Amino acid sequence: EPDGTLWIGTDQGLSRFQGGRFTTIGLREGLPSDSVYEIVPDENGQFWMSTADGIVLVSRKALDQMAETGEKAAFRLFGMADGLPNREGMGGTQPSGCRDASGRIWFPTPSGLAVVNPDRIPKNTVPPPVVVERIRVRSEEHTSELQSHSFISYAVFCLKKKKKLDQHPLLCTIHPHQ
Repeated sequence: EPDGTLWIGTDQGLSRFQGGRFTTIGLREGLPSDSVYEIVPDENGQFWMSTADGIVLVSRKALDQMAETGEKAAFRLFGMADGLPNREGMGGTQPSGCRDASGRIWFPTPSGLAVVNPDRIPKNTVPPPVVVERIRVRSEEHTSELQSHSFISYAVFCLKKKKKLDQHPLLCTIHPHQ
């Protein structure tokens, strides 16, 4: 990086060397795989990583924030369901990935090449539906009473930040305090 930061893929995750200090981000910190074979930056400030479990996408800014404050980063894992010929990347030789002149990112896999165009990755902004299948109250399970008109009253304790809580039938939403 221009500021002297080094990013290193290891068999224990992703390590950042900055200011004479190493910080490692692995499974415990939310990285989908501990084995990072290659790190390829794109033109949008994101890192694409070839790993033992697929291709991982993450914002460099989010990684810096995570290394400095411990705040979790949002990792996106791509696998065979996303079109990879094999979920596992190829490690052991370098380079294990590259970016071409048009901005596409190439990764070898045991079953062939994977090519990613960072500008054409769709984002799913629709939250998944939530279905409550059972409720346990003081070790007693309740399933037969659940119907579409049920109302759940609850309390949430948040020790980090003050939160405002909204209650809806079978929908729990927590909003940042305003």
